[in-house]
Formats: sequence, structure tokens, C-alpha cells
Amino acid sequence: MLVINDKMLDQINVSRISQFLGYEAMLLDENRLDEWFGLLDEQMVYEIPIRLTESRGGPDEYPVGAYRVRDDIAMIRKRIDRLATGEAWAETPPSRTVRVVGSIFAEPDKETDVYQVKSAILIYRQRAQDESSDLIPARRCDTIRVVGGDCTLLKRTVLLADTVLRTPNLGIFL
Repeated sequence: MLVINDKMLDQINVSRISQFLGYEAMLLDENRLDEWFGLLDEQMVYEIPIRLTESRGGPDEYPVGAYRVRDDIAMIRKRIDRLATGEAWAETPPSRTVRVVGSIFAEPDKETDVYQVKSAILIYRQRAQDESSDLIPARRCDTIRVVGGDCTLLKRTVLLADTVLRTPNLGIFL
């Protein structure tokens, strides 16, 4: 009989989380937003805080309450529905993206079945006939629940590497 201890279970779940992040990136790149939405928890919070240049790593780098984006599950649903209309001008025509997710580090949270996950993401973005493209580098801090082998995203905080956006908008999910 194989006995799985907590450490082995954590290793299995970290592998599931890594697969989950890769699957999520694929869904977003393929514009399968309704399927991606199905990976989100009802309590989901998606935020991109504003980053200042005055300090690095200090308490003032991300001012409290200052966000480029801060959406709950209802707002995410509205954004997805709006993108489907073809009238979301920031994404007409839709972006073509390639997401590379790496440097994944997951550790158990104090809450059962919940993990705090840090990762790096690099997004290549190109639109229509534009000759130029964007590279959007960021670090992500996710809260992910793993139950019965299934992962759900509870919270995502995206920490952009740039203080000044080099992309025309943040009409895509990071």
C-alpha cells in the first residue's frame, strides 16, 4: 500500500499547478475566454497595481489602492462578454498573443488546499497588420485552490516590470 504524506501531496499539487498555468496560458492565447472563465473561483480578484519608480522593493513601490485594473468575477465576465461583441475597440482587431510562463514557485497556504504561487510571465502581443509588437514582462502572485486534482484561480496580482506602459492598452488578460 502506497501512503502519500503531506510533502508528497504538495509535490503532486505543485505539478498540477504548473500544468494549470500552462493550460490557462494556452486558453488565453487561443482566445478561449469562456473556458478560461471556468477556471476562476466565484471570489476571484484580478488586479494590476500601479508601480512607481521612486523605490524598488520598498513599501511605496505599489501605492495602496492604486490600480491599473482591479476586477472581481462579475467585471471579468462583463469584459469577456464585451470582447465577444466585436465592439471592444482596444481589442478590435483581436490581439495575437503568445504567453510564456516560468519561474513557478508554489507553497502551501495556511488554508487547506490553497497555494500561494509566484510565476514570471512574458507575453508577446501583435495586432492586425501592425509591424510592431509588444512584449509585456510581469511577475504574477496567484492564489490557487487544488481540490481533487482540479485547480481554480482565487486571486491574481500582476506586477508589471515596467512603470510606464509600452503597450497601447491592457485589453488582454495577463
